[in-house]
Amino acid sequence: MLAILQREVLTSLRRGTPYGLLAANAALLAALAMAVGALAGTISPWTAPAIGATSSPSPTGLGPTLVAWRGPVLFYVLLAWMTLVATVVAPLAGARAISAERESSTLDILIGSGVSPLGLVLGKAIGAGLQVALVIASGAPAFAMVWLFGGVGPCVVLLAVALLAAYAAFLLVLGLLLGTVLHGELAAAIVAGSLSGIILAGTLVGFLVGHIAAAGAISRGLALASPLVGLLAANGDLAEALVKALPGTPALPVHPTVELLGRQLGGPLPFLSALFYGALSLALLSFAAAAVDPYHPLKTMGLRKK
Repeated sequence: MLAILQREVLTSLRRGTPYGLLAANAALLAALAMAVGALAGTISPWTAPAIGATSSPSPTGLGPTLVAWRGPVLFYVLLAWMTLVATVVAPLAGARAISAERESSTLDILIGSGVSPLGLVLGKAIGAGLQVALVIASGAPAFAMVWLFGGVGPCVVLLAVALLAAYAAFLLVLGLLLGTVLHGELAAAIVAGSLSGIILAGTLVGFLVGHIAAAGAISRGLALASPLVGLLAANGDLAEALVKALPGTPALPVHPTVELLGRQLGGPLPFLSALFYGALSLALLSFAAAAVDPYHPLKTMGLRKK
């Protein structure tokens, strides 16, 4: 697996795509930070608290609430953008990791070299994951503006980073799996990108519909699968403030619980979402290893019967 990982990293660093995406992401986030800084300078100190404070004493209405919580709100906006970047980049990187080997006729050579199928896909996943992490991390300097406006707590940061990493890993492995079962780089990239977009938008829209309709079980299930909802729930105080600013809106499932054997089990929504996407990633990785293995028992079942 280490040899596959080293080969994947050396190959990916020679491509210009990761560097182009990195520069574009950094430039966009820098422009956003400058725009937010210019906008913050026009806000009257009577409307919003001084820089360094996280909230005003009693904001009323959605607009004043967003201004009062401008640090956490900016933190969420930047996270949402990075989630969108991961939704675009991660599945394409995963799909290319395998489909490029097949197009260059080196996949069979790698399989025949004695590398285990699981080691092959794991090395490819880690190598592609380094590319995705590089692109996502290029937006980190923009978060300095968040701390200029008061910042967020370390627990919020840890929950958000864990969820974003697990979500990106899931999309990457999904693309990897599609790259093993579909022929052609273009087909794998299109299908992987389309499914990722459906997951991001579909879970959010489904949650909003179920949340407004007060469908508790459906709403909680889709909240678990929606990274955008989970990232908002990472800051429970902000989520509560937004709910209060929108009268009639049900509270977000910031800390969902279930009753099992007479006990209440649960945890922070971002943590549960990260576990959910982590488990899916491991399952899809196993399927990808089985798909790339030409001697998997399911593929040789017919030969054994003969």
